[in-house]
Amino acid sequence: MPNKQKPKKILFFSNLFPLPWEPTRGQFNLQQTAHMEENADISYLIPVPIFTWLKQVVLGRKYYDKKNYCLFPFFYIPGVGRSLHPLFMLLSIIVSVKPLLWFAKHKYVLASWAYPEGVTAAMLKRIFSFQLTIDCLGSDVNVHSLCPKRKKQLTFAFNRATTVATKSKALAKRVLEIAPKANVQTIYNGVNFEKFSVAEKPSRKSLKLLFIGNLIKTKGVFELVKAAKKLAEEKVDFELSIIGSGPEANNLKSYIVENDLSASVKLIGGVPHKQLDQWFAKSHALILPSYREGVPNVIMEALATGTAVVATKVGGIPEVITHKVNGILLNDYQPDSIYKGIKQVMAETWVSESILKSVENYTWENTSKQFLQTFS
Repeated sequence: MPNKQKPKKILFFSNLFPLPWEPTRGQFNLQQTAHMEENADISYLIPVPIFTWLKQVVLGRKYYDKKNYCLFPFFYIPGVGRSLHPLFMLLSIIVSVKPLLWFAKHKYVLASWAYPEGVTAAMLKRIFSFQLTIDCLGSDVNVHSLCPKRKKQLTFAFNRATTVATKSKALAKRVLEIAPKANVQTIYNGVNFEKFSVAEKPSRKSLKLLFIGNLIKTKGVFELVKAAKKLAEEKVDFELSIIGSGPEANNLKSYIVENDLSASVKLIGGVPHKQLDQWFAKSHALILPSYREGVPNVIMEALATGTAVVATKVGGIPEVITHKVNGILLNDYQPDSIYKGIKQVMAETWVSESILKSVENYTWENTSKQFLQTFS
């Protein structure tokens, strides 16, 4: 009998992964690697900013008690240019020793987040000659490439990588603009269809709207609340639930109170990923008016539950949202556009099963298989 092929030993390198003190972080990476583990041995190398490391790991004694997990401190100087972050991360890996040894012993490395992880991994590839797949998510390319120094570093990394994976065709196009010779492959995120499934929607007498994301300005959450104000002024019976946390939470709360929107706009805060299906089940539409995006996993999960999506026509969103088929596409993130988009979603008749059908091929099994195939 032929010998069964040994599973590949892969080093997963990313700050975007659940942490003992932040379990909701990077859930898409958790789901992706969990499926990859069915056919591969994966070690997890997770950089943690030094001040967070001191607070949570050293003083709080919070860490993963697993041999294949390594949290290490990312040393950097606050206020110093971000163009130095790949170098700081490289020095952090060397000083911490164990991460360097892990890079040395692995033949396959998956860096999820192009900057600085992807750039740092590309530096180490020159020394250890492993196969490197850089997984680009969106803002790691679109934002950092606006800086000439960081763009040059991304060009170096993409050209050195064995494969550059992108979450959308739009992002793949941007990567090729930065590094025309890069080996680019689009691999969409998957959906856990056992967890996210179609459920009966509430009565449309009261419109239930949902936002899920980081509470930062570029998610368009302030524009969304301004659109909600217009709905309230028209006496529309609606409720907007805002799920997420972030630096703009207090400013958002103040705006809601100052504009007398507390009765219809609810700040929920962070919600564990395993509970999101319950929120989709009691919502008529997910609203995501981002300034820029890849293909947000929350959109895929909404569609899997038969929930229509109202989102800006940016990044890879038009690759999964078809106007008036499974959602409404906005030309921009201005309050008037969002308001009109919500009115459109109210006017349409949505069939949950048809919305689900639009994403039924996006499984984590397919995603994981494609990532494993990037390593020969």
